[in-house]
Amino acid sequence: ANGQLGLGKLTDQFVPQNVPQLSGLHIGAICCGACHAIAITNDGAKVWAWGSNVHGQLGVGVDGSNAQRVKPSLIPALSNRRDVVMCQVTAASNHSLALTTTGEVYAFGLNSHGQLGFPTVKSASEMFAAEENGDPVTQHQQLQQKALRDRAKARNKVEMDMPKLYENGIEKLWLPVRVVSLSQYRVRAVATGDMHTLTIAQHYHS
Repeated sequence: ANGQLGLGKLTDQFVPQNVPQLSGLHIGAICCGACHAIAITNDGAKVWAWGSNVHGQLGVGVDGSNAQRVKPSLIPALSNRRDVVMCQVTAASNHSLALTTTGEVYAFGLNSHGQLGFPTVKSASEMFAAEENGDPVTQHQQLQQKALRDRAKARNKVEMDMPKLYENGIEKLWLPVRVVSLSQYRVRAVATGDMHTLTIAQHYHS
């Protein structure tokens, strides 16, 4: 119904069929969400996504066909990048995550419950309101957020917009964004449910 089979059509299929666009490619990893799918090919150099893109869960951005992709589409932000090799992808109902061989996590899609690893719009607005009332706990949270923003500024130019995202909260991400709050860890594996995400990680200083 959403093109999640990658066959170029929306009709149901009752027997397995080859996905033409991925034919002949070595599939390194593949995952399925509720209405979309993601695959890694070319030894981690390319990542493809297809199916529903209502909340940005394909990571291909917004355009005239953002509702769905009935054929595999290359995710530019995760593909053909120098010194970046993808090793795992995971998908839920409306969000997705990708993991590199160096332990960095990229997230995209809906962030209604913070499942992308970023503050939600609601939590950010509540934080600012409580700060005006002098809530000490919230002030401590603000200091933590500032530390994250400072670390983001130390990253390369691709991530220089991260402070803005932290300040206002995130409703959804149409393009993959690195989860900066995990920057002190080397993530070994990632898994996700409908509204949450789990990682297995090792602290760089341990």
